[in-house]
Amino acid sequence: MKAVVAVVRAPHFSVRKPFSYQAAVAHSLPPPSTLVGALAFSLAVRSGIGGGSGDSYVEECCRAVLRGLVRATVKPLGPLTRSALSLTRVRALELRSSEEVARRIVEGKRIKDAMIREYVCGVLGLIYVFNDPEEASAALEALYLLERLGDTESCVYVSVVEEAELEKAGRRGVIDTCTPRDWLNKIVRGRFSLDYMSPEELACKVLRTREDVRRAVEYVIPLYEEKENLMIPSAYEAEVKEGFCIWRVKARSFKATIALP
Repeated sequence: MKAVVAVVRAPHFSVRKPFSYQAAVAHSLPPPSTLVGALAFSLAVRSGIGGGSGDSYVEECCRAVLRGLVRATVKPLGPLTRSALSLTRVRALELRSSEEVARRIVEGKRIKDAMIREYVCGVLGLIYVFNDPEEASAALEALYLLERLGDTESCVYVSVVEEAELEKAGRRGVIDTCTPRDWLNKIVRGRFSLDYMSPEELACKVLRTREDVRRAVEYVIPLYEEKENLMIPSAYEAEVKEGFCIWRVKARSFKATIALP
């Protein structure tokens, strides 16, 4: 297996939770499906991944990433803060023509609306583990092109992309990355939070139904809220189930521990 990591500095990013719209709360950390989409975007900008247009093209890009991907996860590299912003959107692109936009303006009809969106600010360590060395090499070149996580109004930039060493640590140890709770026999001690997030494979579902959302997985999140809207990185000691193992991820920019199948 090959690991590629990226340090992402995020003045603000937002990945809204399902079924929230006008007032949208966000995940504290980007879900695995978002990380797959971010890598698919970077690879497409770098060299293009063939196949269709629109949603079908996005789905093909994500399927191409998943073919060689073992896991995508994230480690918070410092405190994170949350805040709510009010956004105003001009919805002119949803109208059929510029003439219709002009007509609605003359008639005094609305062509924009507002929403409240929760944004998170901090520094993240993205971790991708591959079983395909060629895809790992492509990710190493492409991830510098990443420019957003989740919402289109997000603002992020990548400061480091590098290969990381993987070292097997056993079935019990300290984990400091997002992990599906179902992979763990027990959590021995530590501070953490829980959140339902979309796993990697749901990146291929651009338009999600209620049934797709029900496939969300409960994750153990290496964060705790010290006070309102201030989240502190943490770690938890756990024992993984049979068929899984804890691995150490060693890069020059940061170190992490991750559970892998």
